[in-house]
Amino acid sequence: ALTAIAYLIVLVVYHFAAGDTLAEKGEVNLIKWQGIIPTLANFPVIVFAYTCHQNMFSILNEIKNPTHVRTTSVIVASIGTAASVYVLVAITGYLSYGNNVIGNIVAQYAPSVAATIARLAIVIMVGLSYPLQVHPCRASLDAVSRWRPQSSRASSSDRSPNDISPSRASLLGGSNGGANNTTTSKLTPSPSNRPRPDEMSELRFACLTTCIIICSYLVAMTVSSLDKVLAYVGSTGSTSISFILPGLFYYKISAPDSPHAQRLVKDEDDEGYDSAAGGGGGGVEEAGSPTEEGGSGGLWRRDSSWTQKVRGKQWRQALLRKLSLALAGYGVVVMGVCLVVNTFFIVAH
Repeated sequence: ALTAIAYLIVLVVYHFAAGDTLAEKGEVNLIKWQGIIPTLANFPVIVFAYTCHQNMFSILNEIKNPTHVRTTSVIVASIGTAASVYVLVAITGYLSYGNNVIGNIVAQYAPSVAATIARLAIVIMVGLSYPLQVHPCRASLDAVSRWRPQSSRASSSDRSPNDISPSRASLLGGSNGGANNTTTSKLTPSPSNRPRPDEMSELRFACLTTCIIICSYLVAMTVSSLDKVLAYVGSTGSTSISFILPGLFYYKISAPDSPHAQRLVKDEDDEGYDSAAGGGGGGVEEAGSPTEEGGSGGLWRRDSSWTQKVRGKQWRQALLRKLSLALAGYGVVVMGVCLVVNTFFIVAH
């Protein structure tokens, strides 16, 4: 798939450098406002292009040491590479055909061996990247179908979140086979080859995969415009994954009555107080002695510093909760506007 992408990039850049598309080239505008409707119609395509969040959970499970720095490095590298490729193809493709460029630029090239190979490369790219999209979709459908109200799950409250979360399935195989779970799998070997109750059975796996493939095939046979597909997918799925769901997830788990938030706050407060108490250099005994220099006064200063940090953290968490809800609302507005524009203004014309 990566080889096919590289070939398509080389083909677009080659035709631009060769200048063999001048006969079909339209007007080229470096900066020209086309209006609010075309802008809103193309916005979901851009959102779709940079939406890869659905694989982030599996990738996070497979990182050996998933620190914030490592995770950020993976995100920057992937998005940076994608942005470089998209910008290169977009600029050279537009400069090749100007305003006459269409959504699938390969279809505009004159029939030749290179163009035929490019069409085959698109088929290979879609065929090999399709499983990467099916994997999170199947895991999400499995998680949704397994969901039960809180009352019916009371009997299984003693199970850890890792055991009841089917979304931790690894891209490389095994439902809990990520790099972070290697120690657990070694300590608790499975007594048989039968899947655990929380794992996806082979029959369930086959049924979900078959349904996804059939639905994808029906859409592919019904819709012939690639840019319209990207626009609708970007308006619905991409806005949900990029804006709506992340905001709602954070707003939910950061609620003061959420057990996840309470556990995280307690751990962070304990660590912060321990570091503040041990930062004076003399320990608790020195801090508690009023006769020594920096005794009770040093303890009071450390307690005051720790209290200020806690208050600042609470203020930041409250602000982040409001911003997360605003992000979800922004996603709903973007979804509604883009769907209306693509349905009633673009498709109608």
